[in-house]
Amino acid sequence: MLKKHKSFSPRPTKNFAYHVAWANFISEQDYTHVLTLQWNRSIGFDKANEDLKELHAHIDRKLLGPRYTKKPERSQAIFFLEGEPGLNLHAHSAWWVKPQHQLTFESLFPKDPSSDAGAWKTIAPAGTQVLKASDNVRAEAAYLTKEIHWDGDDRRLIFSHEFFPSPSPQILQA
Repeated sequence: MLKKHKSFSPRPTKNFAYHVAWANFISEQDYTHVLTLQWNRSIGFDKANEDLKELHAHIDRKLLGPRYTKKPERSQAIFFLEGEPGLNLHAHSAWWVKPQHQLTFESLFPKDPSSDAGAWKTIAPAGTQVLKASDNVRAEAAYLTKEIHWDGDDRRLIFSHEFFPSPSPQILQA
């Protein structure tokens, strides 16, 4: 028989429920890779967002060619920023890459996280990266979302579609 304990609550906290909801959402998205990016220097949210946008464009240019913005098969990602701005800000991300582009995508991130080559080094020369093909969706989703909080800073969550050009006014009027 279980003994009652004062600090035990059988109902999950609001933050735990929020974390679980995000982890469930991410695990249902069929992403292909998880990528952790570290700047290894002092940066804030705005610079992180710029760098992630530049990385996404760099990757799609390598995968799809110079007219990548016009192609529907662009890669997609969701980024979770962790750590403190100005101290140890880093990004965990889930990526969706079409099967025909996965080997090229993987080649953009050397296996050695401290290698001086790769897509991330063109943007964050002091940075490190760790790329892994997805193989344990539930555990990866829980790890990606471990620092997300219901009352947290919304700049910590970035969807790559935010980087895409807005639809032209003609499309909006149609």
